[in-house]
Amino acid sequence: MTTEKSKPAGIQGLWDVSDLEGPSVPAPSATERQSLAKAGERLGFASREPTPPKVAPPKPEKEMTARITIRIRPADKQRVEDYAYRQRKMLGDVMADFLDLAEAREREAEQAKG
Repeated sequence: MTTEKSKPAGIQGLWDVSDLEGPSVPAPSATERQSLAKAGERLGFASREPTPPKVAPPKPEKEMTARITIRIRPADKQRVEDYAYRQRKMLGDVMADFLDLAEAREREAEQAKG
């Protein structure tokens, strides 16, 4: 650690802040605090009293809570993500659409047979 004398002349006493302390100010009385609080409220300043915490509205239950992990080719993954982006849908909704289409195609194939 360096001493004041070993510092260059330009920065000697640079961090000495002892002369920055001002005179002590007495605390305001109770009546002064009340009048200051009223004046502040009239001017639009918020009270310093703690405000009661706001109760958050209950979160709606999420419909999609199940997870599935599948292995697909990177190109197919990109196609699914691109489709979801174009349709502005979540991947779960896109999967539901794909299943609806697959089931409709299956029904059509069964009707064509029978």
